[in-house]
Amino acid sequence: MTPLVKMIFGSQLFGTATPDSDTDHMGVFVASPREILLGSAPAVVDQSTNKAGANSAGDVDTVWYSLPKFLSMAGQGQTNALDMLFAPRRFYIGEPHPVWEEILANRDRLITRDVAGFLGYCRRQAHTYSVKGPRLHAARAARDLFGQAVERHGPAARVEVIGDLIEQLVERYEFLEITDITNDHGVTVRHLGVCGRQVQYTLKLSTAHEMARKLVADYGRRARRAEQSGGADWKALMHAVRVADEGIELLTEGRITLPRPNADELRAIRRGELTYETVGALIQARLDEVEALMARSDLRLRSEPDRQFIEDLIERVHREAILADAQTSAADESPTTTLAS
Repeated sequence: MTPLVKMIFGSQLFGTATPDSDTDHMGVFVASPREILLGSAPAVVDQSTNKAGANSAGDVDTVWYSLPKFLSMAGQGQTNALDMLFAPRRFYIGEPHPVWEEILANRDRLITRDVAGFLGYCRRQAHTYSVKGPRLHAARAARDLFGQAVERHGPAARVEVIGDLIEQLVERYEFLEITDITNDHGVTVRHLGVCGRQVQYTLKLSTAHEMARKLVADYGRRARRAEQSGGADWKALMHAVRVADEGIELLTEGRITLPRPNADELRAIRRGELTYETVGALIQARLDEVEALMARSDLRLRSEPDRQFIEDLIERVHREAILADAQTSAADESPTTTLAS
């Protein structure tokens, strides 16, 4: 394969390394002409010194992404790809290929306002470790309201029969909201949002009650797990805060600063110096801010990646690799008799 770029990644790039941290490298490559022609090129190549267990100081992990895979990740807002696009040159290992320089010169064509890929990991950590007091209270209130409505109107009645009571409840709880959503058939249906979950007014009361009941039970399990666990993954929590911060900076400034300006705070989280509740609140607050930013219409970032640029770049680079290999092979071969002759 032909390397386009290789760089130091992970905690050293983020500014969060400890004496026990391993070394992470990441790179982008162009597959061999044979693999390109056969369609057998790997999307990811993992070269790790320790595949038997957890890494420690001295271990080196190197992950290579193929050019199509990397460009796809960047267009989807995947955190690894975006961090690579903004990594300072002092973290490069060797000189980058001209194709990588072309990618950097056109990174605004790859980066969009959709940083959903950035937030997936952050959401999972927020759901796992955040003790969601206000959300839990709101979910319980919705559950109780639906339960009382089932007793009064029967399980087959629709949510819309308690529309006035829902409006009163929404005024009391931050994480309850009423929205009108138009479906694919052009029909607008009113919904009650319960901590991000949508309950259609056309649902049976019994179904809505069961949805709210499961939500309360789920929040309760997460809260107990956060309070009782003696082995929190503080490193994972640190990265959840980091990626949320990166998402905020990308959406507001159009860039990601590396190493991270709040590296001291991140290292404190990693060392377990903050409580579960504090870290959970940090993650949730920043997650809410990112989601609010994504909904704004005045962002400078593109709504979609430039797919024509991506496809043209992949086609050109692969074609050039195949032609260069063919020319080299032709020059190395001695004249032979062919069927055509």
